[in-house]
Amino acid sequence: MAAAASNGSHSTVADAAASTMQHTSRAHSVRSRTLKKKYVWSPPRRLALTLSLIHASGIDARLMNKLASYDMLLADNLKTYVPLLLIAIKCLPALLLAYATPRRARITAVALIACALGDLALAIDDLGDSTTCGGVPVPCFLLGLGAFLIGHGAFAAAVVLASHNAKDAKLSAIGRTLTNVPWSVLGAVLGAYIVNHAPKDLQGPVSLYCGAISLMATCALRYHASVTKADAIPARLAHAGAAFFVLSDTILGLDRFVPDSPYLPFAQSNRDARRLWIMLTYYGAIFLLAESARYVRTAGANATAGAAAAKKQQ
Repeated sequence: MAAAASNGSHSTVADAAASTMQHTSRAHSVRSRTLKKKYVWSPPRRLALTLSLIHASGIDARLMNKLASYDMLLADNLKTYVPLLLIAIKCLPALLLAYATPRRARITAVALIACALGDLALAIDDLGDSTTCGGVPVPCFLLGLGAFLIGHGAFAAAVVLASHNAKDAKLSAIGRTLTNVPWSVLGAVLGAYIVNHAPKDLQGPVSLYCGAISLMATCALRYHASVTKADAIPARLAHAGAAFFVLSDTILGLDRFVPDSPYLPFAQSNRDARRLWIMLTYYGAIFLLAESARYVRTAGANATAGAAAAKKQQ
């Protein structure tokens, strides 16, 4: 009898272990398929990546100018539409990423649309229409600055919301305080340097913009530092995107207001190289922030996952 009971208990333990291993294997399989599915980019994202690389490298401008230089019937019409085509290519990546953003990340989509509007205003400003923006009695640079300011505010809100819905790593109060230091100090130093060289009528808006992008980067750093490994991927992507945005806008600000600065990566004469750095880091920023939004879980998803886990334990 004792032997039979012993054999029965061993059989029960073995069955439980086998069942646990089966469930674990199935969970890993589902997790693997989910990650593979997430890494498959949709056509809008692929098109956005292609257009961003074409515009950042300047291929679009060189191709359009080359076609317009040929002595053919459509040359004059092409010359008329070249600026519009270049503006469209510059703005489309952010719009395509906004279109491909999940519904649960609407705030990120709003931020990307604001970035596209900022691209539009700055592109018109680059064409030489600096006093008005398409008939609007406001400098294009200020409109672009305002659009990106809204974008940074929306990105910061999206990061804070994602951090609230993620699994908290129980960061201490001192740790939370320390996360405010790096980007705040860096933003203050870089901002003061750029603002001091900006025209007086732009010093206020530029200061406000520097504060907004520093706030966005600080929120991303706190998000990165305060989540568990389960939510580390979107946090890392968001923080990297914020860092790329700071780098891009720093180079842009120095190039515009302090063109002979020794801190710029290339000489003033090599504007194409500076433009390449600005656009690559900018597009890298919006791609990383948009990619981060794909992984973010909502509060409802967390509640559903917690209920499912509790049900399994029962």
